[in-house]
Amino acid sequence: MICIHCGEQIDDNVSFCVKCGKRIPRCPGCGMVIADPTLRFCTNCGKPIPADVLALVPKVASVEEIPDETPLQEPPVNADSSQEEQKKKLLIIGIALAVVLLALAAALLLPKLKGGRDGKKPAQETVTKVTEQEETITQTTTEIEITTEETTTTETTTEETTTAETTTEETTTVPETTTEETTTQPETTTQETTTQVTSAKISMDHIADVSCSSYLIEANLGFYHEAKNIIDGSLDHAWVENGAGQGEGEWVRLEFDDVYTVSGFKIYAGYQKSDKTYYNNSRPARLRVSFSDGSSVDVTLEDYFGEQDVKFGFEVETSSITFKILSVYPGEKYEDTCISEISLY
Repeated sequence: MICIHCGEQIDDNVSFCVKCGKRIPRCPGCGMVIADPTLRFCTNCGKPIPADVLALVPKVASVEEIPDETPLQEPPVNADSSQEEQKKKLLIIGIALAVVLLALAAALLLPKLKGGRDGKKPAQETVTKVTEQEETITQTTTEIEITTEETTTTETTTEETTTAETTTEETTTVPETTTEETTTQPETTTQETTTQVTSAKISMDHIADVSCSSYLIEANLGFYHEAKNIIDGSLDHAWVENGAGQGEGEWVRLEFDDVYTVSGFKIYAGYQKSDKTYYNNSRPARLRVSFSDGSSVDVTLEDYFGEQDVKFGFEVETSSITFKILSVYPGEKYEDTCISEISLY
């Protein structure tokens, strides 16, 4: 048999595709695969097909929905006009570069000419006379001048220290400058550290899909004990595995719409519709909780009719969480292991 979702060759009697993991829609009466989403009754046994089974059938686009793939003819390109436009662009770029180079040369030469005439260093007024369009060049020029002044001061201090002619005031200025430069470095490091972002906390609204290894169908009673029952907010329904024996090795998985932080979960283990259904069916005793990064943790549950709160003791970032049954508390009447509700936090 071929999977109607991904086209993989699979066994005839499986409930889920071994490649894509999606559920195979089947008639609850006879088990025939349903491939037509418009069917309302099984063509084999004539029984009505539930809406949740039809929802699993992939829809096929109609002829009207198939887009016209006829390639659009592009208008002919005039080679002469494209060459003229390219020449204009090159001319504009050349003019812009020339203006920038002239402005840079003026900003560098003007202070030197004025400084040679007055015998002093150029004042800040020269820089502020540059137009608003040349702000970037002005900032670069100012940085160059400041660096030059700092270098000159260091050289002067070194020469004066060597000749032993430095006064007390000049000696004290060196450690003051060093202190200011040193204290600015930790401030920058602190700002960079605070920009780290962590994933948001999980909520039940972030669950995009629920899947499982198997589930029990009681077609004669109209009961479908699917994996989605563990997040429907009702204890009247439960996920009931349909594996061999007591259900060791069976699993249910919650997949999220993004990566979230999870630190624990609350669980109603067993079929908690009533005391009778609870003790008639098996309940999970030990679970292996696995995350999308491959890590996992084993937890032990009590044989308790009610809600149990399980804290991991740590936070984990994950896009999915899987609960695998390792051992069970056996039921008094049935071997099926059940879980009524799970909520994450």
